[in-house]
Amino acid sequence: MNILDHRILIPKSPDTVWAFISDLSHNPSWQTDCTAVSFVSPRHTGAGVRIRSTQPNGRDYLVEMTAWYEGLGYEYHLVDGAPFKEARGRVRLQEIPEGTIVQWTFTYDVGGFLSGVRNAVSLKRQLEGVMIDSLRKLWKVLQQTAEPHREAKSLMRDAPDYEARMQYKPRHPSAKAEANTSHPAERPGSEPTFMPPPASIMDEPPILEDDTRPRVPVAVPAEPLFAPEPVLPIVAGLPVTPAESDSLVETTAEPAFLAPETPVPPKVSVEEAVPALTETARLDSKPEPLPVQPESEAKRDVAEVPVALLLPKEEL
Repeated sequence: MNILDHRILIPKSPDTVWAFISDLSHNPSWQTDCTAVSFVSPRHTGAGVRIRSTQPNGRDYLVEMTAWYEGLGYEYHLVDGAPFKEARGRVRLQEIPEGTIVQWTFTYDVGGFLSGVRNAVSLKRQLEGVMIDSLRKLWKVLQQTAEPHREAKSLMRDAPDYEARMQYKPRHPSAKAEANTSHPAERPGSEPTFMPPPASIMDEPPILEDDTRPRVPVAVPAEPLFAPEPVLPIVAGLPVTPAESDSLVETTAEPAFLAPETPVPPKVSVEEAVPALTETARLDSKPEPLPVQPESEAKRDVAEVPVALLLPKEEL
């Protein structure tokens, strides 16, 4: 799909430019590839209008308007006779302070064998030349058209001074302003309108000088409004009675799940409870009686008996 886009600035108002190009019978006056135009449809403006455009070589194109925007532009479509597989165009107007920009966009698709080569060599250059020459011709034609003085809406101007604001008159006065300025009785043939009664005024008493006189300050009593409760002395040996406020407190038992758990004593085995005998305990215990031996053997073994066993318990 190939797109060609060209535009030109015409120092005229959009209304003047649109009044000229919206009349499709003026196409031969500014389009260089059009020599005559004949309408096929009964209508001459709007979407759906069909025209037959004759080329300088005698070939006719059937053109149909697909979109129509009053004061802004239109879009068209080449239905028959054009050497394109698909071709659409658009003419659009844009207002600026210097005038009106006319933008012409043409989108086409060339079908057939070696279409890309033929388009790059000659067709694209030929179409661009036709669009540029047509826009230049439109500029020359509209330069000869006279138009009254205009002010662009987008033109920046200085703020009006005091005299200009006083002499300003709106172009479209509102109906509400006219109704407020004119009285119903002054307009001829007008029926009297219902007027609501005036609002009632409330009668208020006059303001006196005594209203602002100073007031006597309120005296504060010397004695307190509430006497404090007497404090009873504490006498040694007497039981202290609880206060009335304490008696009002309900004594409730603590729930079972909040009571502290009683510790369970760990299990101790018999072996751990009876400690092992130490060497001192073994010495403190009474020695076992020696077996009775013959007298000869007793004399012989006296020297071999340990001294600790022969000594009394107190000396140990």
